[in-house]
Amino acid sequence: MRAQVAVVLVLTGDAAWAGTAKVALLFMTYGDLPLERLWRRWFEGATGLVYRGCQPESSEATSECFSHLEAEENHSPIASQHLFNVYVHPKPDFPGFQPDSIFTGYELSHRVDSRWAFSSTAMYTLVHAAVHNPSNAFFVLLSEACVPLYPATVVYLQLVSEPRSRLNAGCAGAPEFGKNVHHTSDSVRRRLDEEAVSWVKSATWAVLNRKHAEIVSRTHDDFLLSLPDEWYLSTVLYTHNLQNETTCDWQGPTYQEWTAADTDHSVTYHSVTLDMLRRMRLGSSYVGVVCDWEAAISQAADPGRFGDTRMQKWRGEARAFQAMNDTCPLFMRKLAPDGQASFMAALWEGELPAAGNLARKSLHGGKARKLVDV
Repeated sequence: MRAQVAVVLVLTGDAAWAGTAKVALLFMTYGDLPLERLWRRWFEGATGLVYRGCQPESSEATSECFSHLEAEENHSPIASQHLFNVYVHPKPDFPGFQPDSIFTGYELSHRVDSRWAFSSTAMYTLVHAAVHNPSNAFFVLLSEACVPLYPATVVYLQLVSEPRSRLNAGCAGAPEFGKNVHHTSDSVRRRLDEEAVSWVKSATWAVLNRKHAEIVSRTHDDFLLSLPDEWYLSTVLYTHNLQNETTCDWQGPTYQEWTAADTDHSVTYHSVTLDMLRRMRLGSSYVGVVCDWEAAISQAADPGRFGDTRMQKWRGEARAFQAMNDTCPLFMRKLAPDGQASFMAALWEGELPAAGNLARKSLHGGKARKLVDV
């Protein structure tokens, strides 16, 4: 699906938010975020920027677009940008981030216990907290091992161009990620069968649009919250008959590599090269999907797509953004802390479009995937 960025009007139940639409980044973590150095530089790339969709027909700055925003270059990188809001859900006994951390002050005050495969209540808590901010148009679930595959401007422009949530909510004919609910109790499995609830798994790390996030926030059901996290969001949307408003992609927005030797845990990367990063951007979800990431990076670098609070004006002539297919990955996991330096070098070296095409092969040198080259 290709789309053009237009005015973002965020529906919020009884009212509509017509200001600068933002993307909520929802970090679900046990404690510290060990890849903070990477995230710091990533947020710094969005310092002072305002989405041009605020006034797409005007070539001049207007008070409505800038009056409620301040240039905060002397604040933390998160506070100095206006494209993303950040929410962090660590475990309840987490003492807090260090004072100089960019994530200090973004932890949720209300936290719940969670464990591997059972973090649905923590997911609900994050979405419920973020929905209260009417500027949040999209909601991205991330772990401490997730990192972006693109600069902040690309991720933002791509997400605000997409009407659908990124997950598979039981779409008919969609690839299945397995039906064996092996972490779920017999009583839950019996109820799933009795109520004919979708058994199609979807990745925990998903993207919800505003409409779907509000539905999740309103659906506080103990039974649904007892499901393993890979069933939770897809089941909620399925019960509301919204599966066709999703991308039907079980991998969501996040690239992960799996091996036959371990189907429960995705591969952890301790080093990432530029070539590996580019292959991750190609994705692995559907045959025939083209992820034109070079064009996306080039378009996002056009200064006309954003205004700047530091100059209180638009930075150039407005132009539409031609989005990638909405199944193309925007993040990856799992990146180990010792892989952070190599990934940062690849990410910021890779901002410039690469020459030539890349074959879609396994990152581990295995058999080539049967996917279309870009």
